[in-house]
Amino acid sequence: MEYLKYQDEIEVANQQLFAIGIGSLNRMYQFEYICDDLSDAQYWGSLKLAFTASDNLYKRRKQIRKLFASTRPLRHLIMSEEEHKLFDALPDKIIAYRGMSIKEFESAEYNISWTLDKKVAEFFAYKYRRNFDTSDHQKIVVKAEISKSSIMALWHDREEQEIIIKPSELKQLYPRIEPTKSSE
Repeated sequence: MEYLKYQDEIEVANQQLFAIGIGSLNRMYQFEYICDDLSDAQYWGSLKLAFTASDNLYKRRKQIRKLFASTRPLRHLIMSEEEHKLFDALPDKIIAYRGMSIKEFESAEYNISWTLDKKVAEFFAYKYRRNFDTSDHQKIVVKAEISKSSIMALWHDREEQEIIIKPSELKQLYPRIEPTKSSE
């Protein structure tokens, strides 16, 4: 119920993310612009919305990792109460998937967004067309065994079973990551 306590406060910040002239291609820029003026509750509640309602974030991955690595209090507000229950039910080790460019795979500079559903990763690798910065890159789907303790969020509101890996844990995935075969 604590999320409800902050819901109105978070909504005020969220409105700034959908102001006139703010769209999916510049929403994360808007969040970065306002984040220093946000309360801790607004920061975490609005970061989720800014991230999930944005497109073409590949070139912003370093800034995004920095935003998610913040030590501001109330980090738990990045998930809804229902998502916290789903997170709590996860086993200690999970298999996570990510659709990415071969360039990202070879660089070992992975982005924070993964999924528990291989088909979702395949969609983002092979069918999703709003990642303009990587549209001409070859794509791959990878999997990795991840400790639950490496996950900072599980989002289920878009039915993507999206997990956010703690930025500090991404480098440690490299030896455990491997390409998968297509489900199709």
